[in-house]
Amino acid sequence: PEMNMTILTGMAMLYRLTGEPRYLRMTREVEKDWERAGDYLRAGLDGREYFQSPRPRWESLHDLQGLFELWRITGDGKYRDAFIHHWRSIRRWDRRNTGAFSSGEQATGNPYAPTVIETCCTVAWIALTIDYLKLTGDPRAVDDLELATLNGGLGAQHISGRWWTYNTPMDGVREASAHTIVFQARAGTPELNCCSVNGPRVLGMLSEWAVMSTPPGLAVNSYLPGAFTVSPAGQEIRLVLDRDYPIGDSQRVRIASSGDAEWTLQLRIPAWSANTRVQANFEGAPAHASAGSNLEVRRRWKAGDEVVLQFDFGLRAVAGANEASDKVSLYRGPLLLAWDQAQTTFDEKNLPAVNLARLTEARVVAPAAQTHALQPKTWLQVEVLAGNGSTLRLVDFASAGSAGTHYRSWLPATKLPPPAFTQYPRDAERVRPGPVQFQWRRARHVPDLNYRVEIAGDAAFAGILFATNRVAGSRLVLDLAALPATPAPDRWWRVITVSTNGETIPDVPPARFTLAADAPAQVLAPVSKPGSAGELVLHSLRHDERPRFGELLSSKSGTRGPDGTQVKGHDQMLVYAVPAWPEEDFTVSVRVRLDEMPKGRLGQIFSAWAAAMDDPLRLVVEQGKLFARIEAGGAFGTPGVPIDTGRWHRVCAVKRGETLALFLDGQPAGSCAAPRFTTTAARDCALGGNPHFSGDESLTATFSDFGFWERALSAEELRRLAVAEHN
Repeated sequence: PEMNMTILTGMAMLYRLTGEPRYLRMTREVEKDWERAGDYLRAGLDGREYFQSPRPRWESLHDLQGLFELWRITGDGKYRDAFIHHWRSIRRWDRRNTGAFSSGEQATGNPYAPTVIETCCTVAWIALTIDYLKLTGDPRAVDDLELATLNGGLGAQHISGRWWTYNTPMDGVREASAHTIVFQARAGTPELNCCSVNGPRVLGMLSEWAVMSTPPGLAVNSYLPGAFTVSPAGQEIRLVLDRDYPIGDSQRVRIASSGDAEWTLQLRIPAWSANTRVQANFEGAPAHASAGSNLEVRRRWKAGDEVVLQFDFGLRAVAGANEASDKVSLYRGPLLLAWDQAQTTFDEKNLPAVNLARLTEARVVAPAAQTHALQPKTWLQVEVLAGNGSTLRLVDFASAGSAGTHYRSWLPATKLPPPAFTQYPRDAERVRPGPVQFQWRRARHVPDLNYRVEIAGDAAFAGILFATNRVAGSRLVLDLAALPATPAPDRWWRVITVSTNGETIPDVPPARFTLAADAPAQVLAPVSKPGSAGELVLHSLRHDERPRFGELLSSKSGTRGPDGTQVKGHDQMLVYAVPAWPEEDFTVSVRVRLDEMPKGRLGQIFSAWAAAMDDPLRLVVEQGKLFARIEAGGAFGTPGVPIDTGRWHRVCAVKRGETLALFLDGQPAGSCAAPRFTTTAARDCALGGNPHFSGDESLTATFSDFGFWERALSAEELRRLAVAEHN
């Protein structure tokens, strides 16, 4: 539905431009239909993270643009607030190190997963961010536009200009979209597909944000070289940017012609440039500018006036988390750097760790001269020192892998602590002055980490109001009534990870909350309460016994007896609560007797399906075979193993790290790759069917001895489960 409902944005734009009432009527009808799909307005207003919304696919970003258009039409602040919330949520939880968006075509809350990053998704993120920039004027939005354009965007186009990718991974190889999504090909146009026609918008959209008008004048956002002619208030102004940015570390903005009027030139100062120097050929311009701000110079401009910005292009390291733990991304200005197999004499497995203590010694080197026309070109080459004393040559991400070679943008490094990400209070939440629980997502299974919570009165944390000592866990209660008073009620907070190797501030906008005496009571997400051995659910399913662990939400079933509980038909299944699905390892085990084999469809032994591409586990029977499958940023499934009817089987699925293993009657029955970490909206699971799918995936079967653990059971524990049943 979210794909069809994006028409709202087009209709709203047509109404704004033409005033034709029927376009607005259509917009309102689709707005009602939103509640049956992504629920974009209400989800944004109640603070749900975008990846937790009902439809977090990339197509929905074009629905979110409709919120911006509705605000422009109506001026109603609810549309603006929902739009801003969604943009910030995506930026905080799903923007990749390349500036791109998506994991398997949707938001997942994990930007570190080595999953598919579709070109169309990056285009949608750029379009959404342009609207956010129009709405807020936030210079940090321009940082994201620049990052996405110069890295994930340009990296999707082959150096020859002939083709675009479907998937531009952070680490891996690049192949033509005509290969990856060849099913879209038509006779005579094998390279024509969604990504090949959408990708050029990465460059085309520069016209929408490189230079923009503002109420007092003009804003220069992009420092790519070029000439720009604009006519605010009917007076033609021509700007020329003539230096080789971003290979060079400076840019000159020259007024080639200007109307006889006083206006303000707004120059965006990137947040990554810690020390930006400013020079002008006239008096009154400041010598320095603050990172992450807009520098404004107002005067009666004349031809020949110029401002030169000298940026801080020192290399900076951004620490990874989850699958990218113990790795960093290195940036020089707006360009992400990557290791490319074509530029080295060693393979990926021998990639040395970067020496972060000696980043200041990095140097730009001239690429080797081309010896033939087909030799791949690189835009930038940088040499950094590795921990083993060797020199590591890196290239700009857009050029990496252009020869069809392997590349990596997450680089091993002398350990930096992984970042932590704020969860509660939610971003933009209104909270009461008093005791409030603060909660964050911390690194999993990394020992000896502590955290410092900082609260400030501004987003730049220039004025810190409060900072904790080191906190070992991932939550604490703070009395906000005790904070120092400030004129404004807004506060910003962040969590800094502390270890013996240093400190890490997450590379995301800090969360904001507003103090309000009339705010509703704080609501936290439910948490699972496992047993001492990690049990989440234990239920014998014999007679009327209740679960020893866990909560049975719904029990529509047939007979219950000494052998177990039977379900049959579409309206019968057993549903259990799972307040918080395990993000990494887990085990599901159940005894099942298939009383009838499903015909022409699959039947669910176990299902935790929440939505398309959000299925942390299902155990299914299809065409007489048993499978274990996961959908999370991609599709993962074990080979099928024959299973028969009329007798009992012990079925187990064990997720351990990046492997999903299937066991039948205590014996290994196949395995497959799996995402190491999963973030899911699943809050329940079922035996005998799928409670959230309108189709028929029921199973006629009898179940007993159901167990669900938030850890991977050992081979010996699985063997004991099978032996106990035979005895």
